[in-house]
Amino acid sequence: MSDHPSIPADDFARLRMLDSKAAAQFCGFNEEYWRQLHRKGKTPPAVKLSERKLGWPLATLVAWQVEMAGRASNKAQEPMAA
Repeated sequence: MSDHPSIPADDFARLRMLDSKAAAQFCGFNEEYWRQLHRKGKTPPAVKLSERKLGWPLATLVAWQVEMAGRASNKAQEPMAA
């Protein structure tokens, strides 16, 4: 038996890091548009994995998508200006 605590599979999956291409695909964008959004500060903060490589924790992307969906839902519920 190991002395190390085990990490539940769901938690382990949420810690997974996605590169730009995978993060873009996960969020429904093409890679170039994802990079444009990142340069404009409109994506979740990236983690610098190496000199030229950025990554996004899967849990962060999931939370960001939930937040974006909430914003879209709230905006759709606002009454139209007359």
